[in-house]
Amino acid sequence: MIQVAHVQTLFGRGARGNVTRVFVQARRWCVALLAAATLGACTTPPPLPLYAPMQAPDALRTIAQRHRLLQTLSARADVRLIDANGRSISLDGALVVSMPDQMRLRCWKLGRAALDLTVKGNRAWLMTARDEPAVTDTTFINPGAVPQSASTRQMRAALDLLGPAFFESAAELPGLGGPEVFWVSGPALGRSDARCEINRATLTPRRFVIVDDTGQTRAELTLSNYVAVADQRAQAEPTQVRLFPTAFVGTLTIPTRIDVRAVGPDGAPGGQITVELDELEVNAPLASAAFVPPSTARELP
Repeated sequence: MIQVAHVQTLFGRGARGNVTRVFVQARRWCVALLAAATLGACTTPPPLPLYAPMQAPDALRTIAQRHRLLQTLSARADVRLIDANGRSISLDGALVVSMPDQMRLRCWKLGRAALDLTVKGNRAWLMTARDEPAVTDTTFINPGAVPQSASTRQMRAALDLLGPAFFESAAELPGLGGPEVFWVSGPALGRSDARCEINRATLTPRRFVIVDDTGQTRAELTLSNYVAVADQRAQAEPTQVRLFPTAFVGTLTIPTRIDVRAVGPDGAPGGQITVELDELEVNAPLASAAFVPPSTARELP
């Protein structure tokens, strides 16, 4: 479990890492990495709460209510990036989130900071290894590795996936889905028509899909390995996470694995991100210093 002091320690020093080459494609990858990382984390998930059959509007209200429970989150992150040419990198990181508008993800390789994303309100900052004067060997960073065109608006759009807004405004897509899943569409990630596949029994989002004007998939975010985590704000020790194997009033359901896949304009693979988080801590106090970007970070437009 990541205690508050441990999170601060993580942000002050490096973690272990095993790297081949660092890369990641343009604009959407910074957003995708944030979206993926902020979604979650634990291992050996217990059975999820099961819900009686209900109509899509009722299901969306239930999901939105569940998302409102999340106030803070911290976790350790394992991040793997694969580009269109099959090159890959594994990074270790730490994540802290304070809803509705603060987030920080810091990643290391071989004990040195490789990436730092910070969002505070309507401002966002990005630091890469090339921005760190103390890092003299940056051969592990491909010049095009980290996106340079991500915007604050995109960072906030990704962070907003943790909140209830999408499910409050989404509507069912008739004709899609089946006995086990249904599809909805709503505003997310800068689009007004992002699609989401939802499991009927557990009311858990399983996929977010972005399609272009021709109906071709351009990006897909898959969520799996969910765990049920009880809201601990009413408990005597709010930093302790409890996992519940059955339905529980005030339970959050959080995916432990997130896979993000992009598709190029010609249908060719555009790269993939896999994020797995563990040592999850939910709704515990977080120090304000956890959201202070490094001095070498550049502010995004």
